[in-house]
Amino acid sequence: MPQDIEKASFDFYSKNHHERHYSHPVITQFAKPKVDWLKSKVNFKGKKVLEVGGGNGYLSQFLNPLCDLTVLDISEHELANNPAKTKVCGSAYQLPFEANSFDIVFCSNLLHHLNFPQKALAEMRRVSKDLVIISEPNIINPLMFFGVWLFPHERGAHRFTKNYLLNLFSQAQLKLLDHTFLGGMVMPNATPNIPFISRPESTSPLSFFQILIGQKTNQ
Repeated sequence: MPQDIEKASFDFYSKNHHERHYSHPVITQFAKPKVDWLKSKVNFKGKKVLEVGGGNGYLSQFLNPLCDLTVLDISEHELANNPAKTKVCGSAYQLPFEANSFDIVFCSNLLHHLNFPQKALAEMRRVSKDLVIISEPNIINPLMFFGVWLFPHERGAHRFTKNYLLNLFSQAQLKLLDHTFLGGMVMPNATPNIPFISRPESTSPLSFFQILIGQKTNQ
C-alpha cells in the first residue's frame, strides 16, 4: 500500500474524467442490487440519510427517491455530477454536521481509500442517530485480491476482510445487525457494456463486495 493512499485516491478522482455517468447501464447493474438489498433490510422512508463519499452518484441515484438524502464528498469534481439535491464538499474525518443529525449514515467504497478508516467511521457514528451502513470490497475474492494491486488508488483494499471490518465496527461502538457478501464481476468503470454480463448478483463469500449494517450503541 502506498504510504499515503489518500493522496493517490484524491489525485485519481479529482483528475479522472473517464468515469461513466451514473445512468450508464453497467452502473445500474453495479449499484441497484446493493440498494435493493438495503431496502429489504432497512426502512428508508422519511429518514434523513447522509451518504459519505457519494462521488458522482452511482448509488445516490437509487437512494435519492427513498429518503431525504444529503451527499458529502471531498471532490468537487465528483459532486458536480451527483443527482442528489443536497451536496456538501467536505472531509469524512471531520463531517460538518452536528451529532445525531441523520437517521442513517451510508458509505460505499470509501474507507479503503483512507489512511485512517477508523477515524472516519467514528465520525459517521457521531452524526448518526441510529444506523451506519458500510459497503467495501471483499479482498477474499481472488480477482479483487490481485486486481487492487494494479491501481495505486485501490491498494488500501488489501486490508478489507470481513474480520477487519468487524473490528472497525467494534472500535466505533457499532453493533452489527446484518452482513452480506454481494456482487458479481461487474466493476463500474471497467466492465464492458455487453448483454451476457447481465445476471443476478452473487451472494457467495467470494463475491466482489460486502455490506455491513451497524447500529449505534449507547456506550
